[in-house]
Amino acid sequence: MADKKPSILHINTEKTFRGGEIQTLEIAKRLYKRGFPTLILANEMGELIKRAEKENLPTIGFNPKGELDLFSALKIRKIVKGNKIDIVTCHTSMALGIVYLSKIKKSGVKIVGIRRVSFPLKSKKSLLKYKNGDKIVAVSEVIGKSLFDEGVPAEKITVIHSGFDIKKFENLPDPHLIKERLGVSKNFPVIGVVGALAHHKGHRTLIKALERVWIVYPTLIAIFVGEGDAKKDLERSTASKAIPTLFTGFVENVAPIYRSFDIFVLPSSSGEGSPAVIKEAAASEVPVVATNVGGVDEILRHNIDALLVPPSDPDKLSKAILFLCEDKEAREALKINAKQRVKSFDFEFVADAYEKLYSDLLKR
Repeated sequence: MADKKPSILHINTEKTFRGGEIQTLEIAKRLYKRGFPTLILANEMGELIKRAEKENLPTIGFNPKGELDLFSALKIRKIVKGNKIDIVTCHTSMALGIVYLSKIKKSGVKIVGIRRVSFPLKSKKSLLKYKNGDKIVAVSEVIGKSLFDEGVPAEKITVIHSGFDIKKFENLPDPHLIKERLGVSKNFPVIGVVGALAHHKGHRTLIKALERVWIVYPTLIAIFVGEGDAKKDLERSTASKAIPTLFTGFVENVAPIYRSFDIFVLPSSSGEGSPAVIKEAAASEVPVVATNVGGVDEILRHNIDALLVPPSDPDKLSKAILFLCEDKEAREALKINAKQRVKSFDFEFVADAYEKLYSDLLKR
């Protein structure tokens, strides 16, 4: 019985299927394969529960109404007791709030919270639920420092960067083939952006930068991969400025599309934790220009693996893009270094870190 692994309940409250939900699914899937009794409690209206069921992971659906949802709190208590759960991992802030309300900690269950964004905590009440956790995983050092500065005890904070599936980025098609399929084979540079089309992602800054790049390279085209509330505004903005663009919408298998990019840009203004997209671009052998927000510089180093610029600065962003357009040797050097660098962010290494976290937590 000495090697019996603890039972884990993973809770995610989101309806969408974005970075946090990908992390939830992939971490739970790998730990389940390693012999951890695993249960996923997910929004019954969301995409996560459907995908988890396809992976044959044990799931339960619920309909969380917010952090003060007593019905969801009681349901969590019942699930924890009925399934003899040892550790509850809260993958969203709302999940951590509902678990705080449930008071399951009194029964001896260990609580792990995960903080994926670098936004400040909303209030002192928000701080309480983080202090209630036995461990809080910050997905970057900068988030860990922010939590500490806001009052979360240092001994409760541990840093585990978000992961990505490096196998999906092996043996990708030839870039020319993908460019032909997308109809952009005659364009240079092809500037790629992948992720939610949300206002804090800095797409407007990128559009201003592209106006300056377009003067030098009138054959450029920007490819926006993703969906979001800002999509219509961005379409109108690029159309009014006559910047050649392609909006692909959400793409299930985005790995090949990275290969069509000459340069990948992450223009976020705030909120980033440990963005998967720069890891994916690096694994796809695409040079990266990114704003230095959140944990970006913990993943790729300036002038070694990528070019990093201040957020909300279209002038410096355009200069970084132009520099890479004009210097092929610099592009190649960044690609080689970055591809090697991101190998340590593979999901298998992330699962190792969570396995150690759970083991240490129960020993305590």
